[in-house]
Amino acid sequence: MANKVIGSIPYSLSLKPVNPGDAESEKKIGATLQSRETIGLKMLARHMSEHNTSFSEGTLYGVLADMVSCTVELLRAGYSVDLEGLAKFHLTCQSELADNIDEFNPKSNIKKVNVRSVIDKDAQTQFAVSTLDFEYVMTREEQAAAKKAAKANLPQSEDNGGGNSGGDSGSDDGDDGVTE
Repeated sequence: MANKVIGSIPYSLSLKPVNPGDAESEKKIGATLQSRETIGLKMLARHMSEHNTSFSEGTLYGVLADMVSCTVELLRAGYSVDLEGLAKFHLTCQSELADNIDEFNPKSNIKKVNVRSVIDKDAQTQFAVSTLDFEYVMTREEQAAAKKAAKANLPQSEDNGGGNSGGDSGSDDGDDGVTE
């Protein structure tokens, strides 16, 4: 099944330590992938309904909402849930140790339960770098500074909060886009 390409992955550049966690480590240029926005179930249902399906956006939303609630229900019952072609979800926990079995009480010793996922091997192949398109954009800090500068230079009006939250098109204006 061929996948419809709907765009490129935005990224920005910044200085990153060669040894993460070491504040004194040498820094080099690295990429950070940026997210355009978060797509919720309703938008996902709308997107799916645009793929030549006989199911309405509302029907698809209902199915997706049921999938989420059923996945949570099954995880809470101790099952792992494999959304084949995407990821397998399972629970892990952090627990305080006890000296012996008789002293262990799950209500007091288990401190946190986490939902974890492992991406499906076939899905991972969809993210091979050689198959992806990338687009340089400003960092979040650069976007915020540009918005602030634009607001400072514009007369204040009732609708002065708009603007483009996208990013730089990658044009060569002498700014290498690197932040510290």
